[in-house]
Amino acid sequence: MKAASQTLSPGRLAAPFRLKLARARAQRLAARLWERDPALWKSDPAHQAVIANRLGWLDAPVAMLENLDEIKRFVRGVRHDLMNTVVLLGMGGSSLAPEVFSQFFHPNLFGQLEEDALELHVLDSTDPESILKLRRVLSLPRVLFLVSSKSGGTIETRTQCDYFWQECEAALGEEAGRHFAAITDAGSELEKLARERSFRHVFLNPPDIGGRYSALSLFGLVPAALLGIPLSPLLEDADAMLKACRHTDLAKNPALAMAVLLAVAAKHDMDKLTFLPSPALAPFVPWIEQLIAESTGKEGMGIIPVEGEAVGTMPEYGPDRVFVRMALASDDADDGAGLFEQARLRHEPCIEITLPTRIDLGGEFVRWEMCTAWLGALLSVNPFDEPNVKESKDATARILASFQHYVGEAEDDRRAQGEGFRLYAGEQTWAALEEENRLREETSRDAVHVLAGFLALVRSRDYLALLAYLDRNQQVEARLATLRALLRRRLGIPILRGYGPRFLHSIGQLYKGGPNSGLFIQITRDDAPDLGIPGRAYTFGQLKAAQALGDLEALSARGRRALRLHLEHEPMTTLDRLPVFFEEALELLGL
Repeated sequence: MKAASQTLSPGRLAAPFRLKLARARAQRLAARLWERDPALWKSDPAHQAVIANRLGWLDAPVAMLENLDEIKRFVRGVRHDLMNTVVLLGMGGSSLAPEVFSQFFHPNLFGQLEEDALELHVLDSTDPESILKLRRVLSLPRVLFLVSSKSGGTIETRTQCDYFWQECEAALGEEAGRHFAAITDAGSELEKLARERSFRHVFLNPPDIGGRYSALSLFGLVPAALLGIPLSPLLEDADAMLKACRHTDLAKNPALAMAVLLAVAAKHDMDKLTFLPSPALAPFVPWIEQLIAESTGKEGMGIIPVEGEAVGTMPEYGPDRVFVRMALASDDADDGAGLFEQARLRHEPCIEITLPTRIDLGGEFVRWEMCTAWLGALLSVNPFDEPNVKESKDATARILASFQHYVGEAEDDRRAQGEGFRLYAGEQTWAALEEENRLREETSRDAVHVLAGFLALVRSRDYLALLAYLDRNQQVEARLATLRALLRRRLGIPILRGYGPRFLHSIGQLYKGGPNSGLFIQITRDDAPDLGIPGRAYTFGQLKAAQALGDLEALSARGRRALRLHLEHEPMTTLDRLPVFFEEALELLGL
C-alpha cells in the first residue's frame, strides 16, 4: 500500500524550524511519547494522573481488531431487522468522526449494495428546528438510534435520547429497546440507562481513550461499519502511520516534524492554521479543528484552526497564517490549490498532504492525533484535558435553574435595536466600546454604530468568530459564508464560524482558554415551534438559549470581546440583510 505523502515548507521559518527539530531530537520527544511519559507534558501530579489515563488511543488501531467480530455481528443483526437508517446522538468527539465517515465515503466505494447501505444522520444540536426536521423524515420501525457518549452525562445527548425514546415507545411499544444501542465507558450513566431500557447492544469503549482521540475506537468504528466501510484496511493504514511516527529520525516522523513546524509558527505569532482542502477532504477538517483547538487552547496558548473559509486572494491573508493543503491524489486542481501555491511562493509556512486513496483516512486520523499530542508538549500544555469547557456547562445549569428570571435580566442587557435584530453586550465589552469613544449618547442605542464600535476593537493578528445558534443547513451556511467573506476582506483577519451548541464541545475550549485574540458575535433567535423534553421543566429551545447565554457569560468572565445579535420575527430575512448592516458599520470606520 502506497503511503500518503507529506511536504513541509517552513518558508521564512526555516532557520528556527531546523533549530527546534534539533532540540526535539535532543529532548527525545519521539521516544518519550511511546514510553508514555506524562512528564513530557506536565510535571505536577494532578495533570500527570489525567495524562496517564488518556493514552489508550496509541493502541487503538491494533487493540480494536479484537472487537471486529462483535461489530460485524451487530451490523448483521441490524440489517437482518431491515433497518436502513442510523441516527447517531452525540457531541464533539463522539459525533465528529462518524460525520467524517458518512461524508467522506460512499456505498459504491467498496462494492456495497445500495439497498444494504445504511444512511447515517448525526444529531449534535439542541436546536428544536434541527430535531423536528430530522424527526419528520424518520420511519421509526426502520431506524437505529446510536447513543454515543463517554460519560453518559452530556446534557445534549441525554435529552435527545429521552425525546426519541419517548417517540419510539409510543410507536413501537416494547420493541423500542431493539432500536437503540449505546457506545460508552463501563460504569457510565449511559450504560446504566441502556441496561434499564434493554437497548439492543451496549459497546464499552476502553476508558483510557478521550473523546477527541476516539475516532479509531468503538466511537468511530461502529458507525463506520454500519456505513459499510471495511474496518480492517482502515485500521491497517492507521497502524502503518503509527509505525512511521515511531521514527526518532524526525525527517522520517511525519507527525512530529509537523508539530515542530506548528509550534515554531505559534512562537512567531503565526497561530492561524488555515486549511485549504480539496472538496473531497473538506469533511475531515472539522474533526481536525476540534482535536487541535480543544487540545492546545488553554493557559493562554493555542493553535487557532481556520476551517471552512472561502478561498480568497493572497492580499486578504495576514502574516499570522500557516497553510495546510490536503487532497486525494485523484483530485483535480481547485482554487485552494492555486492559493496554496501562491502562499508557498510568498514563503509562508506550508504543509501539503496527499492521500493515495480514501481508505488512507485511517492514517490521517493518526497523523493529526500524534501531531497534536507532540504539539501539546512543545507548547507546554496538557493536550488531554479541557479545563474551560465546564465554565459554559456550569453557567448553562445555573441559567436553566431559573430560566425565566435569567432571561428577563438578559433582556435588560439589551444595548441597541436594529432593523430586525437586537444587540446585547456584557459590561466589560460595553466598557471597551465606550473607552474607544466610538459611542456618543446620540448613537449608543443605534445598532450599526454599536457594530462599528465593536469592529473597531479588532487588533492586528486577531480573529473573529460567528457563533450561530441556528439550524445547521445549507441556506444558513451560505449566508454566513457571505458575511465571512465580507468581514475577512475588509478587516484582514480570519473569520471563523461555529454552530451552537456543537462548537462548545470542540473549538469552544480555545475561545475561553486560548489567547485573548478573538472577537465573538453570537447569533441567536427565538424558536417557534419549540419542542418539549420528556421529564424536564424546560424545552429544547430554552436549553439552547441557556447554552448561548451561558457561553456568553463564560466568554465575558474571561475578558473576551463578545456581542449577542438576536434575530427577530423573520430571522432568515434578517440574516440575509446582515452583510448590509455590517457594510454600513465598516463604512463608519472607513474600512
